[in-house]
Amino acid sequence: MVWSLVVVVLLVIVDRRFVIGHGRLFALYVAGYCAGRFWVELLRDDYATHIGGIRINTFTSAIVFVLAILYFVLATKGREDPRSLASNDGVDPGEDPDADMDADSDETTKSSDAGDEDASTSGEKGTTSG
Repeated sequence: MVWSLVVVVLLVIVDRRFVIGHGRLFALYVAGYCAGRFWVELLRDDYATHIGGIRINTFTSAIVFVLAILYFVLATKGREDPRSLASNDGVDPGEDPDADMDADSDETTKSSDAGDEDASTSGEKGTTSG
């Protein structure tokens, strides 16, 4: 727990000094946590599954550490631009999403009113009862 707090404090300092984004700060946290976990696992002497005489927990920490560092190195650098985070529904982050819905509902109302007029007109022209 103390190790996790130390990692968080260091990452807050790093984040204030450098521009880190795109999940890279989280990757650094994972790498820092895994480094501490690796060290703790080497200190333990209780029973655990071993591979080649090394605890499987140690292997897991090492593998996750390497993957986190790879992500940190390969991920896009810099902060995310809010415009690039636009959702897939076509609404820009700066726009009011309700404005589109209001416009759509107005068009739907107009088209249904036109449909009602067509139906009533065709009803008047309809069949004669005999």
